[in-house]
Parts: sequence; structure tokens; C-alpha cells
Amino acid sequence: RVPVVKCAQAMGPFRSRVNRLAARAILPRMRLIVSRGRITHGHVEALGIRPLQRGADLAFTLEHAPHRAEATPNEGLVGCAPSVVMHKKIDAAGGDYVAEMAQFITYLVESGRQVVLLPHSARAHTSASHNNDLPLCRSIHAALAPHVRTATRFSNMELSARELRTVIAGCDVFVTSRFHAMVSGLATGTPTLVLGWSHKYVEVLEMFGAEDFAIAHGDYSQECLRSRFTSLWQNREAMAARLREALPGVRAVAEQQLDAIAQVLGAGAARPQRTDGV
Repeated sequence: RVPVVKCAQAMGPFRSRVNRLAARAILPRMRLIVSRGRITHGHVEALGIRPLQRGADLAFTLEHAPHRAEATPNEGLVGCAPSVVMHKKIDAAGGDYVAEMAQFITYLVESGRQVVLLPHSARAHTSASHNNDLPLCRSIHAALAPHVRTATRFSNMELSARELRTVIAGCDVFVTSRFHAMVSGLATGTPTLVLGWSHKYVEVLEMFGAEDFAIAHGDYSQECLRSRFTSLWQNREAMAARLREALPGVRAVAEQQLDAIAQVLGAGAARPQRTDGV
């Protein structure tokens, strides 16, 4: 009987009968459900589940270093944040994610750019891969030829959320498969290219008018990745301006959840305060 607010998260599609039954049995028990984008909102709305409110990911409320336009840029710096989830999906389909990422980084370096290889989800004191991109990044780094490795900065450690955003804000373009790494890219005004596996990426990119720079893992190829990167690189200044223009509105929508939680706590309650992250 404790009031529960389900904060912004991707939900759906509710295709299977079991999934629909579970959603209809559990979700209406929430005091409030917050969707994280247009596609999720449509999935939940189609089930007739209430109360439902449009929202945005709470990570957009994180206070961080100035966005890239106000920071000292490293011209030609590309950030890459791989994901163990995408690793499993690409390899399960017969691909070799480590080799593909090493090939892409080699392409970037040999075309005159510097690269920072960044494990956005990291657990420094374990070799377990769950929510831990460090072992994957180590494998990708080891697969690079010596001259490419020299031009690739590798953050071989666990960084805080603010430290990660500071690194991402210093990039000219950011390439990732991690959802919250994508959020960090968008929140810092860094043109971001996403190789994703769910509608959760596209529906957030839509809020910034950047959905064209999402690649579904089923559509992935080295040629597609390079082509989409080239397009983003050539239009990076215009895209950075677009992200900065959209950010205040997205952040305001994300912060509405905090007001909703305050209302659940009781009329007149103060808005919950953000700490290191949310």
C-alpha cells in the first residue's frame, strides 16, 4: 500500500498475451506512470492504462559541466561508448562486435581524427559483464593496431556521471550504443550517433529532431555506420545548435516528474532535491 510512481522509462510493445496481462494487472496500481517518449506513450495508452503522463528521462535533470559550445573543444575528437548489450545482439546475429568497433575506430583515426574510448557503464572491481562495459572496451582497445591505439584515449576506469558528461561534452561527435550515454550526449549538446536495439533510443532522439541519427541493430553494417557518421560530422555544428535549442524544453518535461512526486507525497510538499544524478 505504498504509493508508487513509475518514473520515465521505455515500455512496450505489449505484443504477447502474457506481457499484456501482466501490464494490465500491475501498471494500474501505480499512482502515476510517466512515459519516456512518443512511442512508449502510445504503447501504454493503447492498453487503456491510467494515470499516464508524458515525460522525459530523469537523467536530463543532472547538473553537469557547460555544454560543448561553452567548453574548449578538441577539434577532431570523437567519443565512442560501446555496450555489452549490443555486443551480445550483434554476435548472436553472427557478427563480431569487437572487430567491428575496432574497424570503425581505425577508420576514424586513419581519417585524421582522435578517439576517446569510453565505458559509460562501468564496474571497476569485477570482470562480470552485466552493466559493465569495461571488459568490452578493453577487448576493443587490445584489438587495435599499435598506431591506432596510440591515437585512441582509453578511459580504463569507472567515472562518475558528471565526469562522463565532462568527457562527452569535449567531443565533436559522440557514437554510442548505451542509452544513458546517448542522453549525456544530447544533454551536453554533443552531436550523437546511436546504434540501438529498441524504440527507447528513437523516441528520445525525436525530442531533439535527431532521430535520423539512430541505426537499428538489424540495419547495422560498417558501411551504414560510416555513412551516417560522415553525415553527422558534416552537419555537426547545425546539429549541436539544434540540441542546445531543444534541451531546455526536454529538461523541463523531465523535471515535471519531481513535481508529480511532490504531489504524491502531499499537497504543499517541497519538490524532491536532485543529488549526484537525479
